[in-house]
Amino acid sequence: MNDHWVLGVVDILGGKISIYDSMIDLTKDSVLVRQLLPVADMIPLVLQKIAYHETHPDCSEVISKIPWPIVRVRDILQPKSGGDCGVFLLRYLEVLAHGLDVNSYCQQDHVTQFRQALAVKLFGHRSWKKTL
Repeated sequence: MNDHWVLGVVDILGGKISIYDSMIDLTKDSVLVRQLLPVADMIPLVLQKIAYHETHPDCSEVISKIPWPIVRVRDILQPKSGGDCGVFLLRYLEVLAHGLDVNSYCQQDHVTQFRQALAVKLFGHRSWKKTL
């Protein structure tokens, strides 16, 4: 299997897309940008179409620039094993959603704990869904 997962964070206020990639050497910057350029073009166009600037005037300049820059976050952990990119993507998402620093909460020696916590959360969610 040749799947690789990265996290893209859309910053509407900053007008950019940040890419969190736990295996940054796997894909060249030029390839990544080429693959994501349609998204970088589309997001400001969608925001313009829905008149986002009317309710968020501080964003009017940001949504007028096309395409948005695609920025690779380079100062994050690059794990030793190749099979952890999905686990790290989910961990990055969780940490960033809480407004925390990725490097403080994503360490190689915690991968087993991340996997176990994910399994518990997924199992708990499955059990919860059965009650609906």
